Amino acid sequence: MTSVSARPVGVGYYSGGARCHQRRSRVRVSAAPAPARSATMYEVLAVEETAGPDEIKAAYRRAARRWHPDACPGGADRFMAAREAYEVLSDPERRRGYDVQLRCGGGAGFADWEAQLAGLQWRAAERRGRAGGETWGSRMRRAAAQPSSR
Repeated sequence: MTSVSARPVGVGYYSGGARCHQRRSRVRVSAAPAPARSATMYEVLAVEETAGPDEIKAAYRRAARRWHPDACPGGADRFMAAREAYEVLSDPERRRGYDVQLRCGGGAGFADWEAQLAGLQWRAAERRGRAGGETWGSRMRRAAAQPSSR
């Protein structure tokens, strides 16, 4: 059962611990909150999964203006979520990895080896961007190949 409430102009709206009066409308209608689940990065920026780089950038700027801590005290969590979503969705390689993770259902169990493999490939792609890019295994092989100086 859902309840619907309407708020008059000037009262503002309440969402996620932040009360902001930036957006005012004649009547704001909201239903009872849905069961708690984490929003996807596409939902955080309010864009479609097929959105291009320009749409993502525009959506991020809208969210940043709306939820910046200076403009909306208490909106820091939403601002950080929007920033993280923009960082991932604006980089094609990270976005591809995120899409794979999203399709596989997020959390992979031991029986879901395809999702685990996709997660490992995503992490490896991220690691390639770091300076050096050397893995733990390559460091161990290099250390084993060097003669010990005891």
